[in-house]
Amino acid sequence: MAQDKKSIDKVRASRDGHEYHEAWAVRHGMQLLLPNAELSGIAVEGLVPDDQSAASAETVEIADLTFYHGQRATFKDADKARITQFKYSISKKSKEFRAADAKKTVEKFGKAYRSLKRKQGAALVRDKIFFELHTNRPVYGPLVEAIKALAANRAVTGDVKTQ
Repeated sequence: MAQDKKSIDKVRASRDGHEYHEAWAVRHGMQLLLPNAELSGIAVEGLVPDDQSAASAETVEIADLTFYHGQRATFKDADKARITQFKYSISKKSKEFRAADAKKTVEKFGKAYRSLKRKQGAALVRDKIFFELHTNRPVYGPLVEAIKALAANRAVTGDVKTQ
């Protein structure tokens, strides 16, 4: 049964979103305890201080969590950095996540990528920086197919093309 938007407590929904984000961070942060862990650090709500001071506002804004893999938790010293954004919704938890839902986030990823490329250098960004989008919603099948087709440079039609 679908929930009426009026029945959703916005404060509770916001808190639930933060708890989802925090639980996700803790679950993945447990990797830091492993003796042979590649994960070297996690920044919450932005980047580590060394990176954040030189980052654009878009980069900081889009980074709910940043995971650093390698010797040290900085863009320069990491083997890989994953900038992660979360999209959590109670009211839409059963509604499929579509390209339109990801549009603003992907645009911000693009701005962050271009900014990092200017400030950190194209080679570093191309080889080390990754962007991730996580949601509690089911992902619309044609969106998944559109992403696979884009990665494979394959032509698509219909709803897959729309996505």
